[in-house]
Amino acid sequence: MSDRTNSEPSMTSLREKVEALAMRLVLAGEATLEPESLLLELAQIQRQADVNAAEGLSQQALDLYIKAKASNNPAVTISEGLIRLQQCLDAVEPAALAPSFQSLADDPELIADFVIEAREHLEAVEAKLLVLDTEPGQMEAIHTLFRGFHTIKGLAGFLELHAVKDVAHEVETLLDLARQTKLAITPEIIDVILAGADYLGQWVKHLDSGAVSTAPPALQQNQPLLDRIHLAA
Repeated sequence: MSDRTNSEPSMTSLREKVEALAMRLVLAGEATLEPESLLLELAQIQRQADVNAAEGLSQQALDLYIKAKASNNPAVTISEGLIRLQQCLDAVEPAALAPSFQSLADDPELIADFVIEAREHLEAVEAKLLVLDTEPGQMEAIHTLFRGFHTIKGLAGFLELHAVKDVAHEVETLLDLARQTKLAITPEIIDVILAGADYLGQWVKHLDSGAVSTAPPALQQNQPLLDRIHLAA
């Protein structure tokens, strides 16, 4: 009993480290962060998980560290692997700690930051879609679109805005196929991307009004849009 009590502050600190690393990757942008700094943070997470006998989390962090160390882009590798770290943390964290964590979506400053960031990316999306309308193979525009939806997906995930995250993820997947030249940009694909951007824009407008948990049914019911985007691939 005493061992669990003594470990709880460390587990709290461990979650804070994981969430801080995840948020830094999204807000700062993967390309602007020093790989060595990110690897150091990941190594600290692994060591602390080991100290807390969280074997699954420790192994997951170690595997991600090795993979990121060998990667040409460690920041992207770590960003993509953090969701698995968070899932492992949820599995090993003492249940008594769960109620003490306030949802990040309850923080008005974080929501305000998300609104500003998302608007900037959606404006860029609109501009680049106009480019693709006349130059379907313009890779710089495709990369910009991918980064925009990728960033919005990451931020929405950390803020537990699941409806936003899911739509952004599906569009990001579509654009990743286009980046790999596995999917041609056609007028139909542009319409699907635009539909996804419009949906995200509606959410941004809703969040900017100060409402988070009271989204109207039209925003919560995104399955038809998800199906449409998925089928476009």
